[in-house]
Amino acid sequence: MFRDSLGLVSFLRLIWNDLARQRPLRQGELLHNGLVVAKPFRKQGIATSLLQSMADVCEQQHYQCLRLDAVASNQPALTLYRSAGYIAEQTVQRRAETYITLRRYL
Repeated sequence: MFRDSLGLVSFLRLIWNDLARQRPLRQGELLHNGLVVAKPFRKQGIATSLLQSMADVCEQQHYQCLRLDAVASNQPALTLYRSAGYIAEQTVQRRAETYITLRRYL
């Protein structure tokens, strides 16, 4: 049986609620934080395959779209997401960074 003696559940709830207020979701939308592929394995189609697999699973689970917020200055990531069917919909400023909200409709 799980015992939360460190207060981890409360901490995670606090963090999640803070993120949810900053990044509200639409009905049927899944928010993901992108992905990272280790440098030696880049440019091999791994990220593209992972994004497609994520979309396939989300479609099976009846999500209507996938969403992520990418750092506006990260051109390689933006190129990847656009090639995977994500559409840039808005630019948001959070703290000292500019993000582009991208969605892929399923």
